[in-house]
Amino acid sequence: MRKCLWMGAILLLAVAVSGCSMFADPKTADPKDFTLEELTITLTDAFSDLEVEGATGAFQSRDCSVFLIREGLDRFENGSEMTIADYAERVQENNQMEVEIKTEGDLTYFERSATTDGQTFNYYSVMYRAPEAFWLLQFACESDDYEVYRPYFVSWAQSVTFAGA
Repeated sequence: MRKCLWMGAILLLAVAVSGCSMFADPKTADPKDFTLEELTITLTDAFSDLEVEGATGAFQSRDCSVFLIREGLDRFENGSEMTIADYAERVQENNQMEVEIKTEGDLTYFERSATTDGQTFNYYSVMYRAPEAFWLLQFACESDDYEVYRPYFVSWAQSVTFAGA
């Protein structure tokens, strides 16, 4: 019994020391930069790293996630001549999605929803062209929360910078 109490106390202390970022509100937490290869994005300290098969990287918070996919220009025929619009069209075709590609300011994006295991999620997907690669960032949350998070997704997407750009 005493051993269980000590283990419980140690576990509680470990959660407290970790900053409880998984319980923090990603909308109000302090800004924090995350860097993955040549990309840097400012999210908040409510996010932590997440391993996702098929993604270059991912970050999660209690209410939303960001999935990042990097595709080198050399992966495409005439990749060095491709525009973000060309890349967006390829993303749409390769994923067999019928979405409207939009541009607002410097952001090229599309929005969609998908249902997984009976739960519906909305995605704000933004495409970028870096000096050596295209990047697809997908901000995701439950559909019921999307209108609340969409302005944050846009703000976080606007924070993206690339080394060497």
